[in-house]
Amino acid sequence: MYSALQAFIIKHPETKNLNWYYSGEDYAGRFAPALAYYTLQFNTRYQSLEDDDSGGAGPSPINLKGIIVGSANVHPVIDAGVIIDLATSNND
Repeated sequence: MYSALQAFIIKHPETKNLNWYYSGEDYAGRFAPALAYYTLQFNTRYQSLEDDDSGGAGPSPINLKGIIVGSANVHPVIDAGVIIDLATSNND
């Protein structure tokens, strides 16, 4: 997924300096945080290369500002408990 984002930025260089937000619902509760973590790790390594003045070529950092996840699928046991609570708490 990260490679696809980098390919998109290379194809559309006008997006390079924009603020990025990863968003989704359901299963995005698993992959959005993982992708954000990977992005931040890459950005840290990229900054180290820039500080050493040995980088320049290759992927650019993604200006990640946040993630947005709705109705997240996080963990089967946790999710099941929430679904049961929601199903039994309807007061209408």
